[in-house]
Formats: sequence, C-alpha cells, structure tokens
Amino acid sequence: MGTLRQELLGTWRLAVLEDLVDGRWTKTFGEAPKGYFSFDAAGRVSVQFRKDVPATPFSTGGPTPAEALAAVDSYLCYFGAFTVDEAASTFSTVVEGALNPALIGTTQVRPFAFRGEQLEVGDGVGYRRLFERAR
Repeated sequence: MGTLRQELLGTWRLAVLEDLVDGRWTKTFGEAPKGYFSFDAAGRVSVQFRKDVPATPFSTGGPTPAEALAAVDSYLCYFGAFTVDEAASTFSTVVEGALNPALIGTTQVRPFAFRGEQLEVGDGVGYRRLFERAR
C-alpha cells in the first residue's frame, strides 16, 4: 500500500453513476453508462463519461442541430492537472479543457475512497460514482 495518490494512479472504468434527484438515487446516465477516469504519474487526469444511449451516426455532411445537441447532452469530459489531498481524501483537478466551456479554468474537487478493489468518487450525499480498475 502506498499513498492515496499512488493508489489512484491508473485507469478506472465507470461502473455506477448516480445523483440524488428529488430525494432518490437516480442513474442519470442510464443503467449502463460507459466511462473512465485516467490518472497518470505526471499529475494529469482525463475524465470521460457517456450516457447509456444508442449511438446514432451523424447525418451526411455533419450533425444536424438536434444531433449535435443529443451528442453534447450524452457526454461529459474534461482534462487537466490533478493533486491529491491525502488528509482530506480528495483530489482536485484544474480543468484545462472540457466539453462544457464553463468548466475550463475551474478547480473540481472530488472526495474519494477505496472500497476493496473499487474506487468510490463523490460525497455520497448528492452524487456517487463507482469505478473498477481497468485491466
């Protein structure tokens, strides 16, 4: 066992994505969302989540406005530099790029814990994400 930062390094596959909506845990990205958190030793992180929706190719010549909106609505991604606060069991990402421009330049802080071989990210109050180490 190393530091929390050392344990976090690598690629983690999304297993569960839930948010508290109207007092109930809701799978806001569907029953079987896809996604990864990837942390490297240089201190970079990449986050990509995709809703559990059928993939529909864009129309010839590029997406229609409706197709573009559906694509943006079904995907969440950002990347940047991360640090770990060992005492608080949190990691922080300074967002360098994101699908949502409002995230760029912000610092995203996420509480996390290891549950056996799984990584749990979230406060457990409003949101929770469960990951398994990608092999």
